[in-house]
Amino acid sequence: MRPSSKQTAKPQPQPKSPRAKKSVQLKTTPGNVDRQPPTAPPAYRPQPVPKVLQRKTSPARNAQAAQLPSSRPPAAPPVYRPQPTPRVLQPKKLTPAGTGPRTASVAQLRPAPQVTKSSTVQLSKLVRRNFSAEVRKTLVLKYGQHRRHIIPNHLMKNMLQNWWNCHEDDDEGENTTLQNLQILLDQMNNYIPNLIPGEGKANSAIGMLSNNIGRELPGLEEDDATPMEIAATLGTYGGFQQQTQRELMEPVLKTYKKDPDISTSHEDAFEMAEDIHFSADFDWPGGKHFDRWKGVYDEFKAIEADPENVSWKKLLLTVTKFQKLPSPKS
Repeated sequence: MRPSSKQTAKPQPQPKSPRAKKSVQLKTTPGNVDRQPPTAPPAYRPQPVPKVLQRKTSPARNAQAAQLPSSRPPAAPPVYRPQPTPRVLQPKKLTPAGTGPRTASVAQLRPAPQVTKSSTVQLSKLVRRNFSAEVRKTLVLKYGQHRRHIIPNHLMKNMLQNWWNCHEDDDEGENTTLQNLQILLDQMNNYIPNLIPGEGKANSAIGMLSNNIGRELPGLEEDDATPMEIAATLGTYGGFQQQTQRELMEPVLKTYKKDPDISTSHEDAFEMAEDIHFSADFDWPGGKHFDRWKGVYDEFKAIEADPENVSWKKLLLTVTKFQKLPSPKS
């Protein structure tokens, strides 16, 4: 049966056209155009050292280096071995007579040993040295005090020096040396019974008076000076502690005006000046044995003034007598 023309034909479905798949695209910006994913850095390959930085070596050193291993383990430090003490630092050896060898410290060796005339170390003159450690320990001072000599150091030094000047080139001088006399002077200077503690200013003033008056006495005697001239000379001060010298001398100098004999006689005035000098030179502290001390003082003065006829033996006997004087306190 044919279909009727009135019947409506059903539309046939049309084949679907293929749809392009949507692709998601990012917005491009100037900064991410042609951006590549990160890549690993190239492998490190050490470059040759520039020639200017290469270490200069000699052919011999290069040959020696070629024989050595490329690396060494750290070496142990060398074993410590004590070195011998240098000779200059070794303790000196002394061998006193009758004893075995012993060592001595530098302090014990400080006093100069006796030497012969042929020694290359020679003194030109005697000098006063500091007091020994024994004296400083035994005779302790209070503030402002000095250690004062009864028989002065300058008298002992002048006596020995004058004797040496007189006998240096004769047979008596062959018995000793100036170095030995210096040792003798040091022993006398440190003789403790001859030392007393006293006020320092007065000690310095008395020492200057002794030196100054002793220097002026010969001229006052020769010039037959008047009592007032002698007093004027004694009243002229110099050196240390001049104010203290004045305080000590002014009461004494009044005698030259008040005493009828001293003020009119050169002999009495000069004798008074000698007494003043003796009182300043011989610093007697009071006590016992004055005559013995005064006797040794006079012997020292005699040798100082006239050493020509004094033998070495006589000089030693006089010094020994001094070193046996007892303390004025005993």
